[in-house]
Amino acid sequence: MLKFNDTFMKLNNKGLMKFNFIKDNKGNIFTGLYLVMIIFVILIAILILNLSIAYTELNNNQLNSKTFNYILNDYQTNIPILSYNVLENLSNNIVKNKIPLINSKESIKEELEKSLLRKNNQYYKNSGIQIESHVIYIGDGEDPFHINIKTIISAYKDNMSYNNQITSEISIENLKDPLPAIKCGKYPNFSYNDTNYNYGDSLSKYLESKNQSGAQYYTNGSSPLIIKKCIYEPYTQHGDGISMENCLENGYYHESRDGSCYFHRLEGVGQCLDYGMETFVIPNPKLNQSGLIATSSPDHVIFGYSYPGESLLLNSYSKSKSLIFLDDSHRKKYGLF
Repeated sequence: MLKFNDTFMKLNNKGLMKFNFIKDNKGNIFTGLYLVMIIFVILIAILILNLSIAYTELNNNQLNSKTFNYILNDYQTNIPILSYNVLENLSNNIVKNKIPLINSKESIKEELEKSLLRKNNQYYKNSGIQIESHVIYIGDGEDPFHINIKTIISAYKDNMSYNNQITSEISIENLKDPLPAIKCGKYPNFSYNDTNYNYGDSLSKYLESKNQSGAQYYTNGSSPLIIKKCIYEPYTQHGDGISMENCLENGYYHESRDGSCYFHRLEGVGQCLDYGMETFVIPNPKLNQSGLIATSSPDHVIFGYSYPGESLLLNSYSKSKSLIFLDDSHRKKYGLF
């Protein structure tokens, strides 16, 4: 044991057992600096790794946000489509069953919210986004051929959320007009095809029930099934010789302060206080005599407050639908004096 200690002391006195962490006897940097460098490299690596993770998370958040917004935009574009489908289904059912709606706006709201709920569940299943939608308003659009629907939309996923109220303008063009089916559908000779209602003797019986003179002139009459906005504006252009006949041939509808709006047509109301529309009910196509008196041919006069008009022979370029009954105010409106 004494020998070991003596040996250790000798080596220590010669400096052979001294640990210099900065320099060895040749002046070279070794263990201490290496340790600092290793620690520095590790810190840099950790910093780079953290930056990479943060950048990835940022990209993922941006991607998720873009996907979230894209899906919501897509959802909103579906609302007018779903709304139109609801209107189409309601009008088709009325024409088929001849039964009016009690409150058309409430029925539209109820059916649309059912449709939106199904769509919400579909979006949640496909994207994980929870969407809530509530219809808060259904009313008239900028003209009688459009309606407005306001919907509140809320959406959530992870830390993302969305809340907005949107207004959708829905065209009613190319939908069926249910009013004639409600008014005359109970009569056995009433029928319709893809474009027109064909009244048989149903309309003349309907007018007789209202004590209207000249009801027989509407036997085998017809009117449009599909709502199409008239292309001739201003309306006085109808008096140019051929426009009126083309209008009748195509079954066009016109803006009218006395005509029934689409909501009231769904309820079987022939005339309302809203800014509505009118089309023409064509009398018996075999009539070719001017000066006859019968109910004026605009449909709000036929199915609403009725008053007489005089038969008007048009300058026909065809042999069909060349006569209608018009009162003075409608003759003036359509330039037919």
